[in-house]
This record gives sequence, C-alpha cells and structure tokens, in this order.
Amino acid sequence: VADNDQPAGLFGCVNGSGVIANLNLRKATITGKQAGGIAGNNAGHIITCSFQGTATATQYAGSIAGTNTGTLAACYSLATAVTATQAGAIAGNNENTVKGCHWLTGTNIPKKAAANGTLTDCSGFNTEADFRTKASYTTTMNNALRNLNVRVDCIWMQVHGGLPVQIYQPLPREIATEADLIQFCIDWENDPVSALLKWEDKPGSN
Repeated sequence: VADNDQPAGLFGCVNGSGVIANLNLRKATITGKQAGGIAGNNAGHIITCSFQGTATATQYAGSIAGTNTGTLAACYSLATAVTATQAGAIAGNNENTVKGCHWLTGTNIPKKAAANGTLTDCSGFNTEADFRTKASYTTTMNNALRNLNVRVDCIWMQVHGGLPVQIYQPLPREIATEADLIQFCIDWENDPVSALLKWEDKPGSN
C-alpha cells in the first residue's frame, strides 16, 4: 500500500466511531507521508489486530497506526522495519492511548510503542519464539480489552506453541478438552464461521 498524499495503511483513516478488530495482516509493505500497518490515521478503536511487514513514512510511522488519536489495544507486531521522522513500534504519533500492545524488537524498530501519548502495559519481545512461549504477553493483551467502550467479540489465545490467535467468546460449549481447543483453533484459522457452526452443532449438543 502506498499513498504519499493521504494516510497509508490497509485502512487509510478510521473515524471516531470506527472499530477495526480481529485482523491479521502479513507480508505487507506500507509507505506514505503517514504509514500504519492497519491504519494510516486512527481516531477510533483498533483492537486484537496484528501486523507483519514494513511501514515507512516521511512523517509518522507505526506498525499498527501512523497517527493515533483514538485507542490501540491488545495488538501485536512482527514488523521488520518501521521508519519515519517520528516512528513508534506501534504508533508513530500517539495523541491518545496505546495499551497492552507488544512488538518484535530489532535494529529498524523503535524502542518504544510510541514517542508520545499514553502508553500502558506495552513492551517488546526479542524473538518470535519468546512471544510464542510466554503466556504473559497474551495475558497483557487480554487485560487491555477490559473496560473499552466498544464490543469485544474475541480474545487472544495461545495454543500448542503457536502465535496467539483470536478466539470468539464465549467458546462453543462443546469444547471440553485441550485437543478440542487445538482443533477449534485450526478450524477457526481456516474459516471462523464454519468453525462456530461445526462446534456448536456437534452431535450430542443441546
């Protein structure tokens, strides 16, 4: 995605009533005056999202949002480069709140979630393997979803040493064992709607 005139991202701008949730963007290249992996400019809510790729801007760049005047919560980044005149690992210019967000550290990644604004329970991780194996990151992201003024349909869950995945809440009642949960996560990644139908309609459910 490239736009040198308007904010650049999968979504250029998210307005004050907008909510972007449960989105994973991979192998993306974002360039512009303001560049963010999910949104160039966010005035609404971006929650339970993740980004992997690069974000490069002449003004503001962040792996999730170039400029944030809204709320960024419970997001993580595997970006390999975030560069701009003012850059943050999560948000380039943060004029409001970033909470419960984590990112892969690196030479081309800023050391802080954002250079300004309110930052709560945000931290980097040294390797992807570290992020996969420490439950504390997932816990922090899920805690950041509390007391938001928007509907939260999914939480993060780490299963079987993989990257956290968004899981619909409440879980279907037929998930009773770890094996069930692992299979549900696999089904969910392939097709969330079919996964819910499959597990809610298993033989023997009421």
